[in-house]
Amino acid sequence: MNNLDNINWKGNSKAMYDGIINAMPPLFKAAVKKKVSVWIDKYNIETVTEDDVIETVEKFAPDNYKEKLLTLVKQLKTK
Repeated sequence: MNNLDNINWKGNSKAMYDGIINAMPPLFKAAVKKKVSVWIDKYNIETVTEDDVIETVEKFAPDNYKEKLLTLVKQLKTK
């Protein structure tokens, strides 16, 4: 996803994103990456913060993954 290379990742937001991708079952990794790519393009996202990542997990993660992913990303939060 080339558009990820152009993102200004604040704090540990990139590590959070990478952790989410690594925690996903292989079957879902490509779908999550595609959704993020579409979101970046659709809304002309230039900067992603730690709070953006946490909010996205809270809103969109499937219930059976939400708690695991929130624990993971909140451990990486720097603020």
